[in-house]
Amino acid sequence: MKITRRRPSYAAVVATIALFVALGGGAYAIGVAKNSVTSKSIKRGQVKTSDLGRGAVTGAKVKDGSLLKGDFAPGEIPRGEQGPPGERGEQGIPGTPGADAATLSAYVSATGTLLYGHGATASSSSSTGLYTITFNRDLSGCVAMANSGTGQPDGAYGSAGGSSFAKANDITAAQEVKVAVITSNTGALVNDAFTVAVFCP
Repeated sequence: MKITRRRPSYAAVVATIALFVALGGGAYAIGVAKNSVTSKSIKRGQVKTSDLGRGAVTGAKVKDGSLLKGDFAPGEIPRGEQGPPGERGEQGIPGTPGADAATLSAYVSATGTLLYGHGATASSSSSTGLYTITFNRDLSGCVAMANSGTGQPDGAYGSAGGSSFAKANDITAAQEVKVAVITSNTGALVNDAFTVAVFCP
């Protein structure tokens, strides 16, 4: 008599395994061979800090030169020594020379007469010790200095400079400089010769 063996169906196999697990009541773990999980087996970015054991990553396991500044917390990297000075750079291109400042001047007599000067066109005296000198340009942005005394073409001053002093009171845009000559000991206005210099940008 010939015996025919029938292969069990898929459903029968699954039912048998389920019954075996239910009756056994235990848990079964699939064994993983040592070093069988490599970096190629892990999806990039899936390993988190919590997946690593305490002290699992040490300095000996980090490749030298592989860490960057951004991998360290602030203050963890000590400051290195100052490097040697660099080479001196090439000299820059010289700038364009600026324009010379304009200098105006005048020597005025005690009576208010313009005796000579540079850029001065007229002078007058309105009252004792008060004078007005007119120049040939706008004086906006200029500064003036006055000094009493008998001016000479060679730059010397007469004896009057010791008894009085002059000051430039006002510069107007109308090309004029106001000068007052004052007695040194009393502070009263006095008629005296003086020089005035005006410096403009």
